[in-house]
Amino acid sequence: MFALYITAECLKLSRYDIPTKVREIIADDSKNNRRLKKWQRTSLGVLACGFAGFIATAPSSVSQTLTNTTVHDKSGPIPSNISFEPGKSQLDLGPLGSLYNDDLTRFNIGLEIDTTQPPSLLDYVISGENTESQQTLSQITGFYGQPDEILDSYQAAATDEVAKNFIKNEIILGLGATGLIGIVLVSSREKYKRIATASAIGVIAISSTGVAALRLNEWSNENQQPSQVYTITTFNNTVSNSSVLAAALNSWKNVYNEQVSREEGNSKLFRDTALETFNNQLNDGAIPPPSPNETMLLALSDIHSNRDMISVWTEVVKQINQMYGEKTISLLLLNGDETYGSVVEAKAVQLIAKILDSQATAGVDGNHDTKTTHSQKIKAGIEVLDCESKTIMDLKVAGCPDPNITTVSSLLTNGNDEIRNKKIPSQSKTGEALQRLNDEDNPDILISPTAYSLKSLLGMNKIDKHAMDAWFSSQTSIASTVENLASLVTYGNWHRPQTRKELHNGRRYKVVQHDDGRWSVVVELGSAGGANPEESLSKLTLPFTTPGGLATGELITINNDSHLVTKLQNINFDPDGQAEIMKVDRIFQTWRRDRDSNPG
Repeated sequence: MFALYITAECLKLSRYDIPTKVREIIADDSKNNRRLKKWQRTSLGVLACGFAGFIATAPSSVSQTLTNTTVHDKSGPIPSNISFEPGKSQLDLGPLGSLYNDDLTRFNIGLEIDTTQPPSLLDYVISGENTESQQTLSQITGFYGQPDEILDSYQAAATDEVAKNFIKNEIILGLGATGLIGIVLVSSREKYKRIATASAIGVIAISSTGVAALRLNEWSNENQQPSQVYTITTFNNTVSNSSVLAAALNSWKNVYNEQVSREEGNSKLFRDTALETFNNQLNDGAIPPPSPNETMLLALSDIHSNRDMISVWTEVVKQINQMYGEKTISLLLLNGDETYGSVVEAKAVQLIAKILDSQATAGVDGNHDTKTTHSQKIKAGIEVLDCESKTIMDLKVAGCPDPNITTVSSLLTNGNDEIRNKKIPSQSKTGEALQRLNDEDNPDILISPTAYSLKSLLGMNKIDKHAMDAWFSSQTSIASTVENLASLVTYGNWHRPQTRKELHNGRRYKVVQHDDGRWSVVVELGSAGGANPEESLSKLTLPFTTPGGLATGELITINNDSHLVTKLQNINFDPDGQAEIMKVDRIFQTWRRDRDSNPG
């Protein structure tokens, strides 16, 4: 219609006659255009008011965000509160004093990392419980082997929180200001509307700027940094307000550097040995390739941020895919406990997400994976299953997180676990959720962080380590109480080594027969990071040390048509880095043997 109107005007100018019907259409369209223009003017007015309101309140939003943003990282080995402060960045070590650093300061705004929230690794060391200096050094460098990376993680977490808080503050204040401007605009007389609106915007902007200035001034006065400081040579651009702390750190420099160098040397030796012994066996044909109609996946559990094993598993996948084809291993399953739940482990999560390069990675949260870990996984691109099922690489994968969250702090004090989700507060409730997923979604793969949640699915009266060992060791494959049990069921958490020395049948897995000729395979996964079965601070597998125990992963092959598991193969690395690729278990042969030995 608008085009007709323009055409008509052009025709008028050219003195052409216009049919009456066309004139009527144009006349009607002109009215519509006037209405449209009025609606457009109103819309633009509202948008202009909103834009003005949001701009006017921006200073107040910025100041409120800077002065009130705090990241609470209470899950790691040193619980911390991370916030912003003017001037140098500060690490508050409580009674020991504080450290100040320029490296994280931007526009004269730094981070304040307050570690005075007990309990922490520092409390443990200071209390005298850990008296051997070598062990203390090993633990500290094991958790914090790369300080720059740790600080980057703190900065990234604080920056993310600032962005969230700024958006929230700006929406609240901006909408309020827009409403006030709108009221002034509507209530003013026509000839005073522009003056009244401009005045309202000006008053809001001046008030917002004034409040911001007062808030920032008060913030600066509350965070005065000491006039007398002591240089610390252990770390770059760092000083302390405590002469005792400065002297201790300076005297500790050589010992600390030697320990870091020792750990780095141990890690290199471990990785070199692991990859050399693995590749030797791989080249000898220890891992049979999947057939064209099969999918191979790698299942890992309880990595606990161990950098050496993350690197080794990444190389294992790379070598297998190079030998047999780019997508030989096409799915990575993570059974939980990828970290200890801290902000500072963000880099480890990013590296775990790259174990399979661009291929699919899916898993669940374990008891050490906090809400922080969950966010880190999502951000890294990992498909995290929260009592749901998703189709990944043509396989339907379902899983639930561990209902409990166990922090390092609670390990230090034998404290209570946190409840992850009040709607699913226990292992039994998690079991019910897994049962529903299994019954309603018919998944091919079911992931549970622990065996405890599988009690009803496996038809067992009791679940513990001894009960599961007895179940795995029994020669008879019992019929499942759930006939549509997923083809593959995995669980982890216990960190138990998966070697042929452990049980008389050699492995902790079981083939469960079904009346329709199908079978399900239930597999207990060991620790892919080499974590010890019994957890304590001195026995934890630390991110920047070599594995303390046997690190293990499971290669699983699934038929693309039936979606039944056809092969299992365990890969182990001992604490010296020696690889052992165990003999492949062909599941059909195991199923047929058990069927023939139990004809009834």
